[in-house]
Amino acid sequence: MHVTFIHIGQLRSPFAEGVDDYLCRLKKYCKISRYAVKQEKAGKNRPPAEIRDEESHRITRLIPKQTYVMVLDQNGEMMDSIGLAQKIQRLQNQGISSLTLIIGGAFGVASSVIQKAHIVLSMSRMTFPHEMALLMVAEQIYRAFSILKGENYHK
Repeated sequence: MHVTFIHIGQLRSPFAEGVDDYLCRLKKYCKISRYAVKQEKAGKNRPPAEIRDEESHRITRLIPKQTYVMVLDQNGEMMDSIGLAQKIQRLQNQGISSLTLIIGGAFGVASSVIQKAHIVLSMSRMTFPHEMALLMVAEQIYRAFSILKGENYHK
């Protein structure tokens, strides 16, 4: 499987090191791509919807063709780690070889991105910085693959 992560903004320490660690670990299970989309600057005269739409337009251009799209959004469906692993297993059993995870910026993603999603997931009803969300989802994807392989990482 090829897993693509698309997120807003550049990563700072210590998030960058954590994300790199999990993506490196994931390489033993699947091919990995990661794209950082330019984060728009907020200003007094810029409505949040304008910022969200510009970032979402950039995200949309990076979504690979023939991929299963998971968007992270606080209003999405909640799933535990085993459920995520089972979802990935079902995708693989269906012959789906590409999975794309999308993490929006401070104002989320536009409805145009949500419409492209096969599933919208929430890690929590709380709001997290995009860097932390990327680190958490990279860890959860790694955990899912380790569950599928029957490894000891997931306890």
